[in-house]
Amino acid sequence: MSEIALYNDGKTVIRRTDEGLLMVFEDGTFRIGSSRYEPCLYLEGREGTAVTIHNSFTEEELTQLLENCGTINMITGNSYDAKGIVMLLSEALMLNGDSFDIGYLEGRCFMELLRDAGAVSPDTAAGTDISEYIVRPEMLRPLIHSKHIAVTEDGRYYLLKPQLL
Repeated sequence: MSEIALYNDGKTVIRRTDEGLLMVFEDGTFRIGSSRYEPCLYLEGREGTAVTIHNSFTEEELTQLLENCGTINMITGNSYDAKGIVMLLSEALMLNGDSFDIGYLEGRCFMELLRDAGAVSPDTAAGTDISEYIVRPEMLRPLIHSKHIAVTEDGRYYLLKPQLL
């Protein structure tokens, strides 16, 4: 069996094998599959677990990104390199659900960045510059509406319920 590591950050490995793309994350190995029709990505664990990420990208797009050090443009308007894509895939696995929309995962990752920056009040609020990825303000509207984050008068963001992360 031939294997080629396409990504390895010391915590997560994605490799191309005769079986297709495999992602090793924490204690699990997940086969990466996709559907071109939506598009959506699947992460299937050997224990029968599966996570579907809707409105995202295909296995082929992910392979091209990893082989060519490129980016993938999301339906939300945000763009991600390999590190950003792995951040989104890892978030989906950590949430331990069976189905997520890519926009939801982007919002969750941004909320974690706010938490890590200590942005938990108007005084400690942070701008979208805490992320190396493009975070479009319109993407944050659902999080503001659902009262997960708030925005200051000068356009900085903070978590309203940091304990929920």
